[in-house]
Amino acid sequence: MFDVGFWELVLCAIVALVVLGPERMPVAVRSVAHWVRIARSTLNAVKSEFEHELALGPLKPEQTPDLQPPHIAAAEPLPSSQTAVATEIQQAIAELKAAAVQRAENMGVGNLGAGNVGASPPRTSADSDKQT
Repeated sequence: MFDVGFWELVLCAIVALVVLGPERMPVAVRSVAHWVRIARSTLNAVKSEFEHELALGPLKPEQTPDLQPPHIAAAEPLPSSQTAVATEIQQAIAELKAAAVQRAENMGVGNLGAGNVGASPPRTSADSDKQT
């Protein structure tokens, strides 16, 4: 790509020596060497990570079981054991709702299904005596 030979590098060194001077040249060379070292180590780390991922590529399908995508798995019917559990859960929810409505009626709240969940119980004469 870049056809840089020995004489081109010597020419660059002479131009840098003339431009920077003999006092600043060693500091500039150390700085450039430091940045080149950092760039090389970063590129080597990326290269090794990439090679590691390529080496693991063929192993990944063997490690994971044959899973279907979620949209396909959701379309399949549930096994009978899961269907039975889902039915039991729905029955338990219905029983809890019925018990909550019955308890609310016993306490005098009224029908929970009609939106009176947050409503306070009806006031009695004892409540009005406390406020006055």
